[in-house]
Amino acid sequence: VDRDTITYNAMINAFGLNGMGSQAAELYREMPNHLRDHVSQICVLNACSHAGLLHEAQTIFNEISVKTESIITTMVDCLSRLFMFDEAQKLIEDYEKTNTPSIIMYMSLLSGARNNRNSNLSEKIYKRMKTLFPNAKESLAAEPAPKFIQVVKNLRVCGHCHEFTKVIAKIEQCDIVVRDANRIHHFYPNGQCSCQDHF
Repeated sequence: VDRDTITYNAMINAFGLNGMGSQAAELYREMPNHLRDHVSQICVLNACSHAGLLHEAQTIFNEISVKTESIITTMVDCLSRLFMFDEAQKLIEDYEKTNTPSIIMYMSLLSGARNNRNSNLSEKIYKRMKTLFPNAKESLAAEPAPKFIQVVKNLRVCGHCHEFTKVIAKIEQCDIVVRDANRIHHFYPNGQCSCQDHF
C-alpha cells in the first residue's frame, strides 16, 4: 500500500483515539516531511495530549513553523490536561495579541481546571468566557426512541460525568453516544464505554 498524507493522518489519529500516543508520535516521526500537513500535526499533538506525553508534544509543537488556531488549541488542551494552566494561559494570551479569542481554547482550559477541581480558576475562566462569548451554549439531542441518546459537549467529559453516564446507560438499558471536544464515547446498556475508561 502506498502511504500518502491521508493514510498517515488516519493511522496517527487512530493511534491517538485508542490511547497509543507513543505509537502516534513514532509514526509521525517516520512520516516524510513533505507529506506532513496541519492535520498531521493536530492528530499527533492530540494523541500526545491524550497520552500525557508533554515533552513529545512540546517538541513537536516547537518544530511547527506555521501554528494555526487549531494547532495552538491542541497544545492548550495538552497543557490543560496536565494542569499546566500558566503555560496554557500564556499560549492563549500570545495568540490573542494578533487574533480574536477562541472559545475552544478557553473550553480546554476550563475543562482542565474543572478536572483539577480548581474552583477559583474555573470561575475566573467561566467569567472571562461569558464576557468574550455571551452566546455560547452546549447542546443535547435525543432521538424519539428512548433506546438511543446522543449528546454533544463542547468540553471534555470529566470522570464524574463519565461514570454517571455509564450508570444511566445501564439503568435505562439504552445506548448513549457522547461526542465531546476530543473523542466519541459509546456507552452500552451493560454499563461499559467504548473508551474502556481511558479518556
